[in-house]
Amino acid sequence: MSNVPNIEREYVPAASTLLVNAFLTGLTGLLDKQCDNASFRVCMHRAMQDGKQYYFQQVSDYFGTIESAPNGAGRIFAQSTGLVGVAMTTKLVWLTNYYDDEEIFTKDLAQSISESGSNKAVNSVPKSYFAVPCVSKKSNSAVLILYGESNNFNFYDESLTSKIAAMLASFCTYLDNLAEKPFKVENFEIKSSGAPTNQLPGVYKVIQKSSENIPPPELKNIQTFNFEFI
Repeated sequence: MSNVPNIEREYVPAASTLLVNAFLTGLTGLLDKQCDNASFRVCMHRAMQDGKQYYFQQVSDYFGTIESAPNGAGRIFAQSTGLVGVAMTTKLVWLTNYYDDEEIFTKDLAQSISESGSNKAVNSVPKSYFAVPCVSKKSNSAVLILYGESNNFNFYDESLTSKIAAMLASFCTYLDNLAEKPFKVENFEIKSSGAPTNQLPGVYKVIQKSSENIPPPELKNIQTFNFEFI
């Protein structure tokens, strides 16, 4: 697939989606308790490759309180797409800067939208974002990328994102153990050649940053995420 387009779909093994859905259900319970009227959604992506071209694929539907169209699992995106793409490329945790003043944030968000080349209205996009990659120790590349967005101001701050990353690290440990001792499901590694491009994808540059304080979760036994029932 040359020039991987957005919003095309490819097959995702049901076992892979089931494992991720169980994790996202627990994460949703944590996020729902962060504030009154929490407005958020989260989903998981996996890094994929076609020849020497890298892209990422949505493994799950969205979970959360923001109403989302069903059947999101399977969608594919070019590596240059948004915050998931930048987390996949840099192998760092990314999130929205913390702001003391929502008015200043709104001005910076408007500037970021304009600089990204988008014509979206400020009030039509979420106010808070994060993306956390799970990095393979063997290949030093992103395997999974957890993404979230919220309509609540300052929702995904460093403290909450750190808790999310810790939950994801525990999930990575579980996946490593499952890959080492399969039970009803097994991870079938997808052969890889080369490495993802180092070109930084477009993000909302004024309001988003990589975290120096939150280490990305690590996968010790898995280089690609591809669990299937056995």
